[in-house]
Amino acid sequence: MKTSLVGLAAIAALTLAGIFFAGGCGAYKGAKGTNPAAPQPVNTFEAYAYNALADAQAGLAATDAKIKSGELPSSVIADYDRAAVLYNTSISLLNRYDAAFRAGNDVTAIQSEISQDLADLISLGLKLWPKK
Repeated sequence: MKTSLVGLAAIAALTLAGIFFAGGCGAYKGAKGTNPAAPQPVNTFEAYAYNALADAQAGLAATDAKIKSGELPSSVIADYDRAAVLYNTSISLLNRYDAAFRAGNDVTAIQSEISQDLADLISLGLKLWPKK
């Protein structure tokens, strides 16, 4: 039951991450991310995680372009860099999660790490793309 609740909370957080990051970049219309190591997500958590990370990737690309063009101040670079690290870490963790799940191993700890990284990404997304 605890794992189910963690999974539901994670899915909700991932959905919010997708909404926040997709809302921040006008040109991006929600292309879906996929796990390069697996043709099909192993479960709903993994599918939502990759979709949220696809949105985060688009948000990072838009932020990078706006920093380079001067539209965003250089003061956001530290937050941008932290978001990029969290994004890369989450991708790596999701690859480990996929392999562990397919091998029948317990993925609770990895899922918690992914959920925390994505929650941190949401916070940074809100900071980089405040609601107007």
